[in-house]
Amino acid sequence: NNSANYGGGGISIFNSAASLINTQIYNNSAPLGGGIHVDSSELLIVNSNIIENNFENYPWQLGGGLAGYGDNSIYFINTIMWDNYQSNMQFFEGSNDILIEYSDIELEIESIFISDSDVLVYSDNNLSSDPLFTDPENNEYNLQFNSPCIDSGDPDLDDDGITWENDPDDQDPDGTRMDIGVFYYHQPCPGYIIGDINWDAIVDILDIVILVECIIGPCPEPTVCMLLTMDINEDASVDILDVISMVSLIIES
Repeated sequence: NNSANYGGGGISIFNSAASLINTQIYNNSAPLGGGIHVDSSELLIVNSNIIENNFENYPWQLGGGLAGYGDNSIYFINTIMWDNYQSNMQFFEGSNDILIEYSDIELEIESIFISDSDVLVYSDNNLSSDPLFTDPENNEYNLQFNSPCIDSGDPDLDDDGITWENDPDDQDPDGTRMDIGVFYYHQPCPGYIIGDINWDAIVDILDIVILVECIIGPCPEPTVCMLLTMDINEDASVDILDVISMVSLIIES
């Protein structure tokens, strides 16, 4: 919620090597880089949000999210750039190397303006889907449960050759693959299988017995994870319809 008369309503980086990690830059305005202004610098942006930056009252503004001037090297990873007006990024007056990986960029390269002297590497693993924030109108930028940014971050962020399945450094705090953006979505039961009520990695008659017992009673106090495995038809209730769906699931498998 800042403004500047020249460059970088949120932050301005000049002749420096900087890192923005788990950083949120939103609702800023300036004539040159509403969110970020970079001049003759190296910039690493990791698991960050650059959102709703603009050029309000600056009709000649360039780069709503980020503007680069001079020779820069900029690396985006696991980062969301969304709803920046007039464009996400614009570079001019220099030579810029831009690498974007495992990020969610609105309008993809159509929102990134570069000159002939710039090099843009835009990886196929990027997204351009609505990140589905919980309440952006009130500056709530957590991810909803169905956000495409969940489990879409770099599977080997520390680049040690070991991916997230076997490297806690590449996991979110809940033990899942890293999400894109500042705020990860906590998954209460990572790796659960619908129908595997006893968590033995097999959906079979034993799971049906537990399900029927829980419907007609008595049933042990179900945990959140247990309820997720029991709601076979995913209608937010556990009833006879789930038994029918489980029988069909076993027969089809």
